[in-house]
Amino acid sequence: MSKYTSKIEMPFKGLWFLVTGSGREGRVGANIACHMAGLGANVYLHYRSDLSEAERVNKDVLKAGKKHGVKVKLVSGDLSKESDVSLLFGDISPDVVIHNAAVFEPVSMPKNPILFERLNAEAKAFDRNLSANAKAVVLVTEAALHRMRGDGKTGTIVFVGDAFIHGGGVYPRGLVAYTISKAHISAIVRQYAVLEGKAGFRFFAILNGPIEPPPTASAEAIGKIRDEINLPKVNLKPWIGGDAVAKAISLILQAGAVNGACITVDGGRAWRVTEEH
Repeated sequence: MSKYTSKIEMPFKGLWFLVTGSGREGRVGANIACHMAGLGANVYLHYRSDLSEAERVNKDVLKAGKKHGVKVKLVSGDLSKESDVSLLFGDISPDVVIHNAAVFEPVSMPKNPILFERLNAEAKAFDRNLSANAKAVVLVTEAALHRMRGDGKTGTIVFVGDAFIHGGGVYPRGLVAYTISKAHISAIVRQYAVLEGKAGFRFFAILNGPIEPPPTASAEAIGKIRDEINLPKVNLKPWIGGDAVAKAISLILQAGAVNGACITVDGGRAWRVTEEH
């Protein structure tokens, strides 16, 4: 195999990728981990609590990277806790961090709540969404930068955001906390790119479009959103799928001049209404 062929087939050979929230079967993080392993990357497969499920994903990632002899290491922790993040980065040395872990939790409101109950429910949703989707992202980014500098190298930090929010879409009532927690992506990417770019670090975001239908979505809602995606239906499953996100990330990682950008991966969705169906 020539050096040229090796570079094309294994652009990430020898690099370690930390993919947060990648231990869940069939989800975007697992897609990303498998795709990167297929391109030669070693993977830190992060999960929060379900080891048995993460072990099944681990087998898929090893299979995807088998011909390249990739390595996979299972790592765990609550990334919104400083202690967990500190311990994690004491054991790993990533070259690329992909912020995939997130929660999508609406307010759990009691029926006919009094004001205090309403505020309490909103506060819990706010704390949960902001901790997982914003605080954890900053903690991991800072820990990654610290570790990379200590190891005498630079690297790339990738953020996974929400194209619907950044495009001006409005989620149903109860998801205000989630919306706030994901709306920071473009600002944080620009912030870090300006502060750290000249030191050799890169930052960019992929803004997810309709990746996979939620389990509670009606067939009618799924169909309506699919019809707004400007791709042939044969390419949809019924939406664009997590593999599209993984491919976009891998391509941009190979485009060395991209820094501080937010790239939308939604299949060219043309919203006919500003609210989610």
